[in-house]
Amino acid sequence: MKDSRMNYALKAIARHSVPENINLWPNISARLERKSIMMTLRTRPLAAIVIALLTLLALSGAAYALGRVFGYIPDVGLVDQSTPLHVLPEPLTVQKQGITITVSKVVADSTRTFISYRVEGIPFVENEIPACITMPVMRLPDSTNLENISGGDGIPVVRNGNSMYYEAEYVYSAIPAGINKVTFVLPCILPKGGSPENWEIALNLSPAPEGYATPAVEIGATYSASVPKFETTPALEASTPEGIELSLFSTLTHMPNGSGLSLEKVLELTDSYILIGKFTDAGDLLGPLYMSTSSDFDYLPHIEDANGNPVSFKVREDARPDPDWDVAYYWAYEIQKPVAAPLKITVDHINIRKYNTAQFQFDTGDHPQSGQGWNLNLLAKLGASDFVVDSVIFLGNGYTFNISSENFPEGVSPDIEIVDSSLIPYEFDNISSTVDNTGNEAIITITLTTKNPPPIGNLTLNWGLDEFIPQPGPWSLIWTPSNTNP
Repeated sequence: MKDSRMNYALKAIARHSVPENINLWPNISARLERKSIMMTLRTRPLAAIVIALLTLLALSGAAYALGRVFGYIPDVGLVDQSTPLHVLPEPLTVQKQGITITVSKVVADSTRTFISYRVEGIPFVENEIPACITMPVMRLPDSTNLENISGGDGIPVVRNGNSMYYEAEYVYSAIPAGINKVTFVLPCILPKGGSPENWEIALNLSPAPEGYATPAVEIGATYSASVPKFETTPALEASTPEGIELSLFSTLTHMPNGSGLSLEKVLELTDSYILIGKFTDAGDLLGPLYMSTSSDFDYLPHIEDANGNPVSFKVREDARPDPDWDVAYYWAYEIQKPVAAPLKITVDHINIRKYNTAQFQFDTGDHPQSGQGWNLNLLAKLGASDFVVDSVIFLGNGYTFNISSENFPEGVSPDIEIVDSSLIPYEFDNISSTVDNTGNEAIITITLTTKNPPPIGNLTLNWGLDEFIPQPGPWSLIWTPSNTNP
């Protein structure tokens, strides 16, 4: 991953989707890449042979369907059923010092281990990072740890009175065959007056009951894609040769003239289809495409059947890959059977990203005291947004910035970095932000803390904010199940 993509990924995850009244305490280690079943298959020689064979079949116009059977579990995704699944029979709850941890689900197959959990009763302490906001460890009986293959996202923490809670899920490497016990370990730094704790919860897994996972078959599908030109130029039409079908291993591209939608694979469940695809930025948009790990919600399409009637669908985050930063966002939609094919999937617009910056200086003096504050009333403009840095508080180990704005866009938070005289940013261990849009103006609080002595004296503050500019389409995809009769 290029440095520019890494930088954007970190910034996007840290500042994206900050709802009203929610404390967002981002974990700076963001999920940049995610190993998946797909990635594993594509790195094996056998998969390469299959790709070559299927490409030849497609180019010759032959129709095919892989018919490979997986299992599908909502909120977990695809699972390999070539060996028995093992699961946590029921949620497990542990409580101490007023904090409760509930491990709600564990699913282990031959390729990965999925876990979801909830932490609640976390004490709210003003200007401090909440306790227990750490990445858990999955420990085997021999004291080795499973590898975290999902990375680490910022965790949205919700305040409820004087306490907070959050829910999280992670994917780890597979538990070795013959082992049905793993220990969930969550490092938990408690507020002042409490001792650091390592929460260790023994998880005993059992074979999954019959029908735990819904059978899912990968099938071929025919489709054509339309790619628009912009301004007043009519849309260009592009379609696949008659009879060509897509599957898991297809390497064909169907966007010869620019950015647009493409279909990657189709899963057939008992009562529905899950369509998995992507929108690719081919560089012909009016600016860089804005995307995030939630782009499948940012760019919801509308779907019509052969009669022009709207088709309802569910977003299936568990079935789609993560974004390919600055290149493509992925989507996955579940559609109930039967379908009046062909279906038309249309995205009406996307957002172009423009990053705005502002800079000013702030002098703390040579010996600031913990708790010392300064009323700054500094005005700044970031794109179309005007905001005021009302005050700054020195925490001893960092700073809290209090900001207000009457026209601040919802769902984003400004970036801040403190640079030295050589314009090199200082590294902070934790960055947290809250945005409250309930009043006449947005109230934004940003806290930066560090284990090392924080910078003091004459500081240069760099502010940044994404501005999203809608770019109209439409981009459409015409899809027909390969087993649907005309």
